[in-house]
Amino acid sequence: MKKNIKLIYLVELALFFFTLIICGLIYVIASKYRIFIAITFLLVLLIASYLIFGLKKDNNYNKNSSIRIVVAKLMFFGIIAYLLGIILGFNRGFAYSMQSLMYGVIPTIALVVITELLRFILLKNTFGHKKTIIIFTVLIIIFNVATKVGVIDSNYKLFLFFVATVLPTIAIESLCSYLVMKVGPVSGIVLKLTLGLYPYIFPIVPNLGDYIKTVIDIILVYSTYTTINKGLLEYEKNDKYIDKFNIRIFTYPIIIVLIGLVILVSGIFKYQLIAIASDSMQPVFSKGDALFIEKCDIDTIEVGDILVFKNSNAIITHRVIKKEVVNNDIKLTTKGDNNKAKDDIISTSSNVIGKAHFAIKYIGFPTVWINEIFNRL
Repeated sequence: MKKNIKLIYLVELALFFFTLIICGLIYVIASKYRIFIAITFLLVLLIASYLIFGLKKDNNYNKNSSIRIVVAKLMFFGIIAYLLGIILGFNRGFAYSMQSLMYGVIPTIALVVITELLRFILLKNTFGHKKTIIIFTVLIIIFNVATKVGVIDSNYKLFLFFVATVLPTIAIESLCSYLVMKVGPVSGIVLKLTLGLYPYIFPIVPNLGDYIKTVIDIILVYSTYTTINKGLLEYEKNDKYIDKFNIRIFTYPIIIVLIGLVILVSGIFKYQLIAIASDSMQPVFSKGDALFIEKCDIDTIEVGDILVFKNSNAIITHRVIKKEVVNNDIKLTTKGDNNKAKDDIISTSSNVIGKAHFAIKYIGFPTVWINEIFNRL
């Protein structure tokens, strides 16, 4: 045991010195290149640790339950975040491109998997030696923060970086060390991959701001920890309990998702989801796309904006090509990007709903088909 602890201290010392090097490169190398250097070093450290200690089998019978709990928590807090997005707004996710794949998706996956395997190998060989576990956790927190920090030239940027990056990193890495010691590395990998990759996977992400996002991340971590720590995993052998638990953790989030969709479609809040029923706005939007619109007053609409307005019982989404004021009333002329002629109707404050932001491909088709069926009757 003492020999293992000494070897682990040597690995941690190597991690410490390389972290200093990463910190020194902050003003020299852009973060997207620093991450590859960091991954290479961690991979070397992982291989060395594997050759020294080997890889113990993860036979913890609680690991499956812990994975279900982590997935359930991610689903629940993800739904909460998107419901808040209905009020606070949404942003586009990262564009699906080779650049986002090379500098976003692949580095995130590599860093998470290598880090958690290294954590598993080292911490499982500490035999519960708290000092070694704490040192590794602190070092990996500093290491991860160092790979993300950029040039900080003001107190406000320093405070924002601390709130948006340092605090969530402390919480997540501490939880991952706890999970490795109690249930193995898979739960931590699932947690970190989900938090790291969702902006690249989902076409829209809630615009929560740094502060609210940090609060949600920390509550997610604390909630996951308390749920596991209170002994839910001890009921793993109780089949009836597990059956009920599985039903709860996956049924409740689905119900919340459905409620959220109903709220979003109904337009109760500032943002609303509508289906595009024609190809008049191609190539920007196409028939069957689900469009996110923001309700707003007519005086905030400018030429070039994509206006959403009512025409009898129909909702039309066309671009504003002219804005004029007649007798203190604002009048908007619109035209579909794919149409040859401008619209006959002139939009005023009485029929303006809002302006369009972005669309999600294809998911609006069921609504379009249902409307077409009813129109034929």
